[in-house]
Amino acid sequence: MLPVTPCAPMSPVRRRARLQLVLAVLMLLMALKPARAVAPETARDAASEPARTVAPETAPDASLSLDWSAPPNCPSRDAVRADVRGLLSARPGTRHRTAVVRASIRAIQGEGFELVLHAEGGERIITGKSCERLGQAAALLVALLLDPSLDSAAAPDASSAPQPKSVPLPIPSPVPLPAAPQLRGVASSALRLEHHAWPALEPSGVLGLGLERGPWRLLGRLGVGTRQHFELGQGAELALLPTSLGLEPSYALRSRPWGLYGVVTLELGLTFARSRGLSPTKQTELSLQVAPQLRVTRELSERLRLGLAAGPGLPLWRPRWVIEGRAAPIALGTSLRAELGLELLF
Repeated sequence: MLPVTPCAPMSPVRRRARLQLVLAVLMLLMALKPARAVAPETARDAASEPARTVAPETAPDASLSLDWSAPPNCPSRDAVRADVRGLLSARPGTRHRTAVVRASIRAIQGEGFELVLHAEGGERIITGKSCERLGQAAALLVALLLDPSLDSAAAPDASSAPQPKSVPLPIPSPVPLPAAPQLRGVASSALRLEHHAWPALEPSGVLGLGLERGPWRLLGRLGVGTRQHFELGQGAELALLPTSLGLEPSYALRSRPWGLYGVVTLELGLTFARSRGLSPTKQTELSLQVAPQLRVTRELSERLRLGLAAGPGLPLWRPRWVIEGRAAPIALGTSLRAELGLELLF
């Protein structure tokens, strides 16, 4: 057993020096304590972005309620939210408004896509050929709702989507409205040949005067035939001067310079007779007939047309003469007429 030698008491100076050495060792151990591990993404974001403080209630995800629906090939709800965050990151530290948005994209057959966005009691409808562009437009509209001071020219994701070039839209020239049809006067003259109106061929001249507006026309017509002599036998003779007053409505189909008219003429005939040997003797006999016609016109100038018409004459009321108690074989009959004339517009 070794002998124990009592230690000499430590001087106050040596005691103070030892205490300072212990304190220095403790401080060195605290300085060498390992730091808490930080994720690489967090460290990179912290190094690249300036420090900022955003209240939880003003963060984009907290202030936005987005109800989104779109076809499978269109941007999803998460993609639209990411675009909104990318737009709002251009103005850090801004307090954002609260918005409730309902948006949908649907395909339009043959026309592309249509975006319908409801927010703050209003509706916005945008159509386009690209569904992706409509998703970016929706993100821009939502970002402007959250931060109205945001620059509307910012792109949702400048690294993935190219910035569209600003192309000025052409301003279409105004299209003049078609002028309303004008009411114009019409004067016409024609030569008419009518076969079997009487027992002989009847040539006559026809003058007309009326109004025209667009395809519609209404004419009053006066026709005067040539005097005709009929020997009735037994010393009887009849000389006739057929005259007609007609009212002629018509409708035209035009393809300039041609025109095709459907015409219906109602004619009152006045036949002046000079007779010998007739009983009873009447100086004037009345007749009534309807004459549907088809007329083709050709414009010669702005105010002058050439017309050719043809159609039947259908008697409704026939004049008759009596010879010694017997009807004379002279009466207005069904006929075929043709007209060639000119029309003047004024």
